[in-house]
Amino acid sequence: MNEATLPVAKRPWYREPMVWLVIALPLSVVIAGISTVVIASRNADSLVVDGFQRVGLLSSRVSAADREASRLGLQAMVRIDAENELVMVSLSGNDASWQAGEVQASLHHPTRREQDFTLLLQSENGSLFTAGLPREISAGWYLQIESRDGSWRLSGQFADAGILRLAGKDQATR
Repeated sequence: MNEATLPVAKRPWYREPMVWLVIALPLSVVIAGISTVVIASRNADSLVVDGFQRVGLLSSRVSAADREASRLGLQAMVRIDAENELVMVSLSGNDASWQAGEVQASLHHPTRREQDFTLLLQSENGSLFTAGLPREISAGWYLQIESRDGSWRLSGQFADAGILRLAGKDQATR
């Protein structure tokens, strides 16, 4: 008998290494993809402040608040007193129409939304506003100071945990 006519013993499909290679590679990609989706959904980072997702719808109102702060000539000196757990805001402006008994300060962590908080600052003497600080603030936190009715707004980011100067968008902030 010649070699061409010899019967070849066939192995079952599960004993072929090439079959397992063809199955294993796509299967590993599917498992990795599912793992990535599970990890991403459980540990989602919220890197933006609430309301910025709808910036297209709110852009005129937000910029109107910034423009109003500029028109009023508003400037703020924000001081964090970590020892006494206080935030102190000294506001000044061109006219007294901005003065109220309370202003609102929103502090936003740069990467962790669950650490964001809002404070209601009470007036001490017309231009100095204070409130208790519920947690330690470090460099990088974002701050927004606005009137209770939202008619004006000042915002900035802490370069260090001590002092921050804020001014209307068309004024110098340093």
